[in-house]
Amino acid sequence: MRGKNVDQAVDRVAEKVKRWRMESGLSLQEVANRSGVSPSTIHKIEHRHTVPTIAVVLKLVDGLGKNAADLFDEIRREHSATHVRRSEQAEVKGNSGARLKTLAGEKDFGSMGIWRVVQPPGTEVACEPPRPDDGEIIIYLEEGQLKVEIDDLNYTLEAGDSLHFESPYSYRWQNNSALPAVALVMSSTCDSIQPMLSAQMGLPAPLPPQPSRENSVSRPDLGHTSPPGY
Repeated sequence: MRGKNVDQAVDRVAEKVKRWRMESGLSLQEVANRSGVSPSTIHKIEHRHTVPTIAVVLKLVDGLGKNAADLFDEIRREHSATHVRRSEQAEVKGNSGARLKTLAGEKDFGSMGIWRVVQPPGTEVACEPPRPDDGEIIIYLEEGQLKVEIDDLNYTLEAGDSLHFESPYSYRWQNNSALPAVALVMSSTCDSIQPMLSAQMGLPAPLPPQPSRENSVSRPDLGHTSPPGY
């Protein structure tokens, strides 16, 4: 039995291959001659009766005068919004009161991530030495107080304050108060910052939220309606 993700991928490839072929005015045999993929296989792909290999997909894309970037760029643009409900936001908790909740959906938009962090008193999150990336981080403090150090610069964040900085620098933030600090942390380098947040606060890495398929909104593909038939 195929999984949901496989079915979605098969649907997208089938729609693109069929639409591109119809727009080009090519028959199954003509595409077969250009791509080296048999007409029967192309027919099965267009009607979602088979799961094509990557090699076959690339042959078809090339035979249709497209490239892999065209295929995957269109797939990416179709899914431009993901609604993550509160019940779908993964959160892990520690014995010290630390909490880390993942607010962003699946990574459809590159590596952007956002977390709600509850940082207990007397704790610190630090990144040193600098990481070899060119990302950015934004900290928005909802409650409490944080001391933030970026290289040799020091900042004190109060509730309602925010701080935006580039992540290649060494940085750390501390909760030196007697109360928990609650912050939203946004980063364009979530692959590196999420494990760091989890490890330094003694938490297991949270699982990404799993929004249901009906919560993923597709932008209409105007002007690209597949003609009937094949």
